[in-house]
Amino acid sequence: VVQEIDRSFVFCPKQVEQNDKILVESYTANGETHYYFGDYVRITPLLWLLAIFCVLIIVFSRMQGLKTVVSLGFTCLSVFAVLIPAILNGHNIYFWSIAVCMFITVMTLSVISGINVKALCAGIGCVSGVLCAGLTVLISDKFLNMTGMLEEESVYLIQLYPDNPINLKAIIFAMIIVGAVGGRPEHG
Repeated sequence: VVQEIDRSFVFCPKQVEQNDKILVESYTANGETHYYFGDYVRITPLLWLLAIFCVLIIVFSRMQGLKTVVSLGFTCLSVFAVLIPAILNGHNIYFWSIAVCMFITVMTLSVISGINVKALCAGIGCVSGVLCAGLTVLISDKFLNMTGMLEEESVYLIQLYPDNPINLKAIIFAMIIVGAVGGRPEHG
């Protein structure tokens, strides 16, 4: 395989070396298949960074750190195992983003603070904040005429399922709602 490096592209990777793990993409034109460098596969170093991050949180925060890591794990699991598959399967993004955020709030407060009056009040505040953020996005959409097209790559999401395209405005809604949940205090 020969790697051609074209410096005219904005993204120009370094020369690929033996044992580098890369993603190779292809396209066919005029009956001929062409392959090109997609990106580096970074899963192993990212997993190592995650492990180091979790260990450091537990070392410095002990039991509270462990609770935080468990909460973060459930949060990631709910986004990647519930919200993203719901979006890709054409389910109502508005409903699922709010449902996942409510789960994240209740689960995090239960794990971090335990089930008590203080956690209940914090949960009501967080859920109210999420609902207010969602309502603000929906009202703003009426005045801003949002399209959901944030950048050129948004076109790929539309083309992913041409028969049932992903609602990009709903994706923006989900991003804002999940972001609103991420801004809450973990414990008081």
